[in-house]
Amino acid sequence: MRCILTILFFFLLGSTYCEESTKDSLLKDWSNSELLDTVRMNSLKDLIFDHYCYENPDSAISLSEELALKASESAHIEWLGHSHNLRGIAMNVKGEIAQSMNHYKKALKIYLEIDDRKSQAAVMNNMANIFQDQGNQVRALEYYEKSLEIDESIGDSLGMAVTLMNIGIVHLAQGHAENTLQFFLQGLKIVDDQKLENMRGPVLNNLASVYHSMGMTDSAIVYFERSLKIRRDNEDAYGTARVLDNMGEVLLSVGDTNEALKSHLEALSINQSKGYKENLPGNYEQLGRIQFFRKNYKQAQLYGDSSLALGKEMGNVNHIRDAAKLLSEVYDAQSKSNILPTEITIENLK
Repeated sequence: MRCILTILFFFLLGSTYCEESTKDSLLKDWSNSELLDTVRMNSLKDLIFDHYCYENPDSAISLSEELALKASESAHIEWLGHSHNLRGIAMNVKGEIAQSMNHYKKALKIYLEIDDRKSQAAVMNNMANIFQDQGNQVRALEYYEKSLEIDESIGDSLGMAVTLMNIGIVHLAQGHAENTLQFFLQGLKIVDDQKLENMRGPVLNNLASVYHSMGMTDSAIVYFERSLKIRRDNEDAYGTARVLDNMGEVLLSVGDTNEALKSHLEALSINQSKGYKENLPGNYEQLGRIQFFRKNYKQAQLYGDSSLALGKEMGNVNHIRDAAKLLSEVYDAQSKSNILPTEITIENLK
C-alpha cells in the first residue's frame, strides 16, 4: 500500500488555510504603488501561495522573484526570506528537489538572522517534507519536531496542526499506523476548533490513507470521497489529483480495475496538464499495477520504467522502491510467460 498522504507545506502571515482573498483583489493591491511596501508585498505573497504555487508553479517562481526584487529595493529582509520559501514550495511541486532545498536553506538563514521564529517553524516543516520524500525519516522527524516545538512555544495553532499531520506521516512510513491515527486526530481537532476549513480536505485524505493501511477499506473510501468533494468544490486541482490517485489504489485493492483505471487516468490528466511532476511517479506506478493485474505486462513495464526514471531524477526513494518492486514482479511474470522486456517509452501510450 502506498496511498499518497498530503504532506502539508506551510506558509505564514496571510490567508493560508484561512479565508482566502480573491486573486483579483490581491493583484490589485500588489499593483497599487500608493500602498505601503509591506502591504503590497504581503498581498503578493498571498497571491503566490494561494493561487500559483500549486496551480502554476512556474508563475509562482517568477512572481517570487519579483517579490525578492521588491524586498531588496525596500530593505525588508524578511520578505526576501519569504520569497525563498515560496520558491522552495513551487520548486518542490515541480519535482526540482535540490533547488527547492537550496531556497529553503536560504530562507532559514534569513529567518535565523532576524529571529523570526514563526517563519523558522514554517520553513523547517517544508525542509522536513523533502527529507521525508527522500526516505530520511530520522532527519524529517528531527525537523518536524523542531518546528512543532516553536509552534507550541508561540501558540501557533495552524502551525501545530500542519506539523502534527506531517509527523503522523513519518510514523505511518515507519509502520506505526495507530500512532499516526493519534497525530492525525490531534490535527483534526485543531482544524475543527479553529475552523480551518481549507485544511479539512488534506486531513480527511490522510485519515482515509491510514484507514486503508489498517485494512478498513469501507472507511477509507468514505473519507476519500469526502476529501475529493471538498477538493473539487474548492477547484483544488493538485489535491483532486492526489485523492483520485489514492482512491484508485483502494479500488484496485478490492479488484475493481475499471474504476481504478478511471480514477488514475483522471489524476494523470490533471498532473500532466498542470505540470505536477512530483505526482507523476506514483501515478505511473499505480497505472502499471493495473496493467500488471490485467496481465498486460508490456504496458506494466512501460509505466514502471517511467515511474522509476522520474523517481531517480527526483531522488525520491519511496517512488524508486515502489517502481522497482513493480518491475521486479513484471520481469518475473514476463520470464514465466516467455515475453521479452520492451524498451518503448511513455509516448507510445499517448
